[in-house]
Amino acid sequence: MSRPVSSRDDVGPYCLEHLRGYVGDAVRHRVRSLAGREVPIVEADPDTLGDVVGGLIADRDAAAERAAAGPEFVAELHDGRRSAEVLSSWLTKKETL
Repeated sequence: MSRPVSSRDDVGPYCLEHLRGYVGDAVRHRVRSLAGREVPIVEADPDTLGDVVGGLIADRDAAAERAAAGPEFVAELHDGRRSAEVLSSWLTKKETL
């Protein structure tokens, strides 16, 4: 299990973390179509890491916007309210014969 490595310098806070999965295009499309939001996760693999980090540094405003979108995204889609909303009709539906 990896642990996040954070640093803070003149470009602001960043966190690099090894994850065992990724958010693929199909998931991003589904989140966009159902929730109207972009997944604010930047992804890179060993072959693209340098370019991805370079892009974040080159466009600091866009990187900061994406980072700022993370907590709101999590609050809206991962705190249980959205699941309760989606499942409520199914859970409360009475079966009749």
